Amino acid sequence: MSERLRAMFCAHLSIMRGKYLPSYKMKDDESRFAQPTFSVHYDKDLLLEAPGTLCIEGIPDMARRWIGHEIRPGWGPGTKVVLGDLCQGDGTPLPMCPRGALKRAVAAWDKHGLTPRVGIELEAYAFIRNEDGRIVPYDNAGGVVYGTGNFTDPRRFTDAIWAKAQETGLPPDLITAEYDTPQFEFTLTFDTAVEHVDTVVLFRQMAREVAWDHGILLSFLPKPITGKGGSGLHVNLSFTDGKDHNALAHGERGGNLSCATCHVYVADDWATRTGSAGDFEDPMLDVADAARKATSRLPCQLKMGPALDGIVLIVPQP
Repeated sequence: MSERLRAMFCAHLSIMRGKYLPSYKMKDDESRFAQPTFSVHYDKDLLLEAPGTLCIEGIPDMARRWIGHEIRPGWGPGTKVVLGDLCQGDGTPLPMCPRGALKRAVAAWDKHGLTPRVGIELEAYAFIRNEDGRIVPYDNAGGVVYGTGNFTDPRRFTDAIWAKAQETGLPPDLITAEYDTPQFEFTLTFDTAVEHVDTVVLFRQMAREVAWDHGILLSFLPKPITGKGGSGLHVNLSFTDGKDHNALAHGERGGNLSCATCHVYVADDWATRTGSAGDFEDPMLDVADAARKATSRLPCQLKMGPALDGIVLIVPQP
């Protein structure tokens, strides 16, 4: 097979969409897609009045633009892959573009001299087709939480995912079995936000396709099996400052996303709205590097919502 480019974007339903393109597109370039792609629901219903999709106004195109040096090795024969940003017909950024929204968030933090760094943990259930063609849970009766090896994964599809991830520059930090069976966890090394999320969406697509080659349907949906635990998507968030130092933690922990390293002081006029620390959080505050105060909280334990929009948190200084 001659070399080709697979240009993709992650849409609003967390579904990867894209096209196969000839090798001459392997440079700074673009490809067109119908903007009402954002009108399409899971069941392929077309939500005609979905805001910003211009479905009723004439089904215009949007451009998927990419940078040549961001083209990466793919996992299919003779195929390279690339992500990019969505633009409107006039060349301006498409407000609905998820990657563009992340870039805007990063730029906002950059104005404060902070660089967001993210580490994402994915969880997924594995399914197979039985003799009747029905989709049923993968039979790994020997699976246990933190399980590895062929009792946990008789078809060794996770081994194939690991190998392909190393080959394509999408290496995971770990792959293991989760609490319920047949549930698995995939954790990727933290990085700057846009770069990490790019890696995660490509890894997830690669993992599903490699698993399918082994007869496994890998589902990252929140709760595909009634009566079993749901699948989480854990986002570990930190920041580095202008000197590339961890902006949220100091001392021996070194900013490794450990408990209590995100310790902050809630501004006095916000303290009553956040409430007090819970039973688990309270003792952790006692081991934080900085001195504990009456307004000390771990922001990972705050329940965000409209009531806390605009909250002011003060990072303790070393």
